[in-house]
Amino acid sequence: MNVYGVGSLNDIHKYYWINSTHPEVTSEVLYIIDSRNFKAPNDLFAKKYHTFNLIKTIPIERNREVVKYVFLYKLSKE
Repeated sequence: MNVYGVGSLNDIHKYYWINSTHPEVTSEVLYIIDSRNFKAPNDLFAKKYHTFNLIKTIPIERNREVVKYVFLYKLSKE
């Protein structure tokens, strides 16, 4: 499985260079983002993908208190 970073060099650090070593992104991808840095997938990828399905929302807890959420989306070109 290949992992791609999305964003500016300041945001994704070494993934800026790692992205160029991976093949072109496929017709289906997982988009993973947390609630602290949330950007809606359709705002970022509307030109490349047609469907954006939220698969799961995962709460991240510290000391039994939810501090953020991680969202898993399936993006598809079909």
